[in-house]
Amino acid sequence: MRHSHYVFVGIAGESLSNRTTSRLGTGLFRSPVDRLGEWEDLSPQLAELPEVRAIASAADDPDTVYVGTQCGVHRSRDGGDTWELLGAPRPEFGVWSLAVPPAAPDVVLAGYEPNAVYASTDRGRTWTAAVMPAGYPAGASHEPKRVIGLACDPADPRRVYAAVEAGGALYSDDGGRSFTAAVLSADVDLLDLHAVGVARAGVLAVGRDGIFRSADHGRTFAHALDDSLQVDAVTRDELEDIVATLSRDRFDGNLCVRRVEVGDGIRFALGARRSSRDDYGESFDARAIGARRNGEGRAQPAACWHAVAAVIEACYRRRDNLVVSTGLARFDDVAGFRACAGPALEHCDCNQPGGADREPQIRAALGWSMVEQYCRSIAVASADLVYVGAGASWLSEHGTIYASRDGGASFRPIELPRGVRSTVFGIAAAPADSRRIAAATKQGQVLLSSDAGASWQIANLPVEAHPVYALTVT
Repeated sequence: MRHSHYVFVGIAGESLSNRTTSRLGTGLFRSPVDRLGEWEDLSPQLAELPEVRAIASAADDPDTVYVGTQCGVHRSRDGGDTWELLGAPRPEFGVWSLAVPPAAPDVVLAGYEPNAVYASTDRGRTWTAAVMPAGYPAGASHEPKRVIGLACDPADPRRVYAAVEAGGALYSDDGGRSFTAAVLSADVDLLDLHAVGVARAGVLAVGRDGIFRSADHGRTFAHALDDSLQVDAVTRDELEDIVATLSRDRFDGNLCVRRVEVGDGIRFALGARRSSRDDYGESFDARAIGARRNGEGRAQPAACWHAVAAVIEACYRRRDNLVVSTGLARFDDVAGFRACAGPALEHCDCNQPGGADREPQIRAALGWSMVEQYCRSIAVASADLVYVGAGASWLSEHGTIYASRDGGASFRPIELPRGVRSTVFGIAAAPADSRRIAAATKQGQVLLSSDAGASWQIANLPVEAHPVYALTVT
């Protein structure tokens, strides 16, 4: 065995069970870590036109790699040189997630669409179906279900966690033989999860509405990072009035309060009422007001931070002694807020045709004000080092990586190379080196860091190799 170091990238797209406009890509590519960008197409050894949505490696043997496709689970024992199709059931739409517990390398878990988990205790020779919850929270009961993320507790292989897209989080205390639904919300945004991991601060789940953390082994979750604003001296009625007035006067009636919580101050998130089809066939929940032209699937927000800033400014007009906080910033008075926001707030054309074209200028002026909280992937490099791949949305033209160096208790964005042009759909840490991180954007850019994100190499996949839906580094 040569124990080579590779980056593996899987190309797929949506299963088309609920998105008829999505591009469907296929393929599996491999590049040596020390020669990033020298891509080898491994697709001919898998299924015909393989839709690769999941990749996992065995912690005890870096040459053993598992890949999930629309035909089931494939395995390589020689670092990707040759592959075999295992006896896992063939899914209706695809295998979306794979996990190999570090403490139990003979176990392989596979997450499916429709919603199912299969487990093998003999490295893929035989498989058993897990017992899954019978129902889902009301907000997600009518949506297609897929187990899009799986993670195992490194300290206890009996504890397994699953992220269900448009279905919430699941936990297992018996090694994945049965799962129970966690407590989240009836809000479909909060239930739309994409990945899960286990770190020192608890179980972390990431999804359409940010990063969530559980301190009780996956039973309940709360936001760890999202797009909410916290205002300490405005009542709920005042907030509703402020937003309604701004919506009428400046945003063509489209601005609304998407979520509000009353506690120590008001915690709220903004949304848009613009009538447009999203992933779920309803009005989209834009973190913005405008919609990008020529988009596919959900209408793409224009990242209109002006709407957020306008609400903050109106709150300061009501109370000049406010403290306003976002996920990544805090303003103790109106002077501090205006010094940061600057004159760029005076006019907003994001709600007009072509307004989305000004997004780069808006982001430059108000990058502090919102979190790019559409989170797609998570990598737990060690008990303390956690990385999350994100963007403004499923179709974002900008990618973000958040890093936690305290085991998931807090997150900050990492500075990435210029030109990262889409949401970070894949992120992975090398099993034997917590400082080596690989990431991939949806549109086919692959990034590699050997110093825990302080610096990055970047390489493009072959031109047709996208969308990226899976990534691992051995």
